Amino acid sequence: MSCATFAWGCWWTDLVMQRFVPDLLPSIALVATIASLFAGVGLICGFLCLRGKNRLWLAIAVIPILANASLLATPFLLGSTHGLAEYREQAPETGAGEVPDSAEDNSAPGSAVGAPPR
Repeated sequence: MSCATFAWGCWWTDLVMQRFVPDLLPSIALVATIASLFAGVGLICGFLCLRGKNRLWLAIAVIPILANASLLATPFLLGSTHGLAEYREQAPETGAGEVPDSAEDNSAPGSAVGAPPR
């Protein structure tokens, strides 16, 4: 599970950097590669710890196996790394704390947030 934690740390660090310091953002291929290395090691360790002696041990060992397998599948679930790089290029640049124009509240006083204007 430590390897899965490090791999998720790579993805979350990338997301935080994308939000707050987009100038220092590494390529998505680099992030996916580093996270996949951690997940691959964790998956191998998970399979090596399988000892089919009882069902409880199998249930405990399947947790890190599934966690690391999901991390290996993350780039495919999010789309290709090329598609993620294109998304980054098309995403509007907003500073920390800025509200994009499309998210302004045009509702009347006392109405629910996000309600259409009257």
